[in-house]
Amino acid sequence: MSINIKFHPNTILEVLTEEGYAKTTIQEVEKDTIAIFIPTINNTYLTMRPNEKYEVIYNDRKGKVYKFKVDVVGRKYDKVPLVILGQPYDIRKIQRRKYVRISHTGIVNYYITKNYPKNKLNSYDILDFKVGYTVDLSGGGLKIRVAEKPQLKDYIIMHLNVTEEIIVLGQIVRIEQDYENKYVCGVDFLEIEEQEREKVIRYIFMEMRRMLKTSGGDNFE
Repeated sequence: MSINIKFHPNTILEVLTEEGYAKTTIQEVEKDTIAIFIPTINNTYLTMRPNEKYEVIYNDRKGKVYKFKVDVVGRKYDKVPLVILGQPYDIRKIQRRKYVRISHTGIVNYYITKNYPKNKLNSYDILDFKVGYTVDLSGGGLKIRVAEKPQLKDYIIMHLNVTEEIIVLGQIVRIEQDYENKYVCGVDFLEIEEQEREKVIRYIFMEMRRMLKTSGGDNFE
């Protein structure tokens, strides 16, 4: 059965590269082509040349996720440089990976702000950060235990140690008060480079293997 995809302007495409997925936005949709902004990964533009083939992931506005192949058919300039892609082929529906979550206790240096950070995450003074503790950890977010009560939708910059230190931006999506009157916050990662996320995932699987040896693997789901 053939699968037809309906593309929409201003929706995101993820283009597979050797370094991970480069993200871009659809600018124009024509009958046989779509025009996209030049994709970026790790703050670097992806050079897409005519006749090159790429694998792409697309999440439509109805919650369906597709993976397909596409050919670069050209480029054009319309106030900004655009890449022209041909019709998708080898289309299949996929489910995005559900990130494995493990129980995890570790120190987190964090900084909470009500406004989306305008500066680079590594430019904030560590002396302004407070200390919290992780409760669990996944590739998509974590739970953190803190002393002061934050607000839902607050942004949180975190220094995490997953064998090596990484800096991520998250948003608080759940808050619970525990028996010691501390606040356990569910945090979704908003800004994390794909290579940094892979470090988190590798660390999680390393911890899972350790847990399997020591506790039978009851600390992850």
